[in-house]
Amino acid sequence: MDRVCLRRKRFEANKKRRANWISRGVCLQPKRLNQNHGNCDTRPARRQLDSTDRWWRPRLARDPPDPARNATPAGRFDRANAGLARLGQVPITGIGAVRTESGLLYARSVAQQWGPDHIGWFEALYQSAHGNPRAIYWATERVSPLLVEWERRVRLRGVGRRALVIGCGIGDDAEELARTGFETTAFDVSASAIAWCKRRFPRSAVSYEVANLFAPWFAWTRRFDFVLESGTLEVIPQEERRRAMSRMAEFVGVGGQLLVITRGREPADHVGALPWRLSASEVRTFRNLGLREVGFEDLRGPETPAVRRFRVEFRR
Repeated sequence: MDRVCLRRKRFEANKKRRANWISRGVCLQPKRLNQNHGNCDTRPARRQLDSTDRWWRPRLARDPPDPARNATPAGRFDRANAGLARLGQVPITGIGAVRTESGLLYARSVAQQWGPDHIGWFEALYQSAHGNPRAIYWATERVSPLLVEWERRVRLRGVGRRALVIGCGIGDDAEELARTGFETTAFDVSASAIAWCKRRFPRSAVSYEVANLFAPWFAWTRRFDFVLESGTLEVIPQEERRRAMSRMAEFVGVGGQLLVITRGREPADHVGALPWRLSASEVRTFRNLGLREVGFEDLRGPETPAVRRFRVEFRR
């Protein structure tokens, strides 16, 4: 049998071994890369590795044994994620972890630790990321494709107009609006997120502010010609959502627009875990807050697998 066939058989055997380990909840740590064949030695790491060597990854920090959490593979991965949070690294769900899925799990765990405080966990999440966007599932470091596509379709122009971005995260959507000519203000409840934005865009024309959506900001009342709400409503608990929507509607000036992009569901569907999906009737609550609905779109997002999203435009 020639060498190519032998290498192929070895590769297939490694794939089966990985799948077996993942099914048993073993966290794999890839070892030295084989530069000739592009494969890794996939045996579980057995010792502390040198994090300064670019060919190695550091071993996960371990929590004290907890039989309840160790009962399932998912529990083991939760322990690994907690260790990664302390190291400021990317949470994982197993070999070849999907970034969005792992970030969701980590965000849920942080929010759960803060309990009824639905505001404080955002700062905790950004602080634990230590500048690593892969630790935050919504920090994609790119403009929302659903915003870009809508901008091009309606030929959005911002020259001489003011825009506000609610829950700006690390700033990509705010920078996009500034590029279209808007005098843009963007705020987030997390001071770490705002500091992150200023580090990423040191010469930005955007005014980044630390602000709480639920605190009164009379200077912003009906001041903006365009308000963007993308992904904030879905991380606000249902009992607080009506109040949040009322505050968002107050930002829209006379003749102004509010664009809402959020995860969607059917009314009979379960809301699920954070981020909570909204029904069409919930999104249309803005119609009872002095705004009129201009357009409603039921879309599939660019993620894999695709996520159902609503893109709704309101005007005052």
